[in-house]
Amino acid sequence: MIVVTGATGGLGGATVEHLLQRVPAERIGVSVRDVARAQHFADRGVRVRQGSYEDPARCATPSPVPSRCLWCPATIRPPT
Repeated sequence: MIVVTGATGGLGGATVEHLLQRVPAERIGVSVRDVARAQHFADRGVRVRQGSYEDPARCATPSPVPSRCLWCPATIRPPT
């Protein structure tokens, strides 16, 4: 399994689209803050999990454990 973080952002989303052209969707997982925004990946067979750099406790270890993890960082802004 290949896991991509930040898959609803520009870089992460483009990465997932690229992977979907090369590997089966069931071998791809994504970690996103808002799972509703990643529904289009889930509809195509990608495993979608909720996760946030701001709340590491919610980032559960994916099952199966990934063989690769592509970290596509989000811009984290302090609260205003």
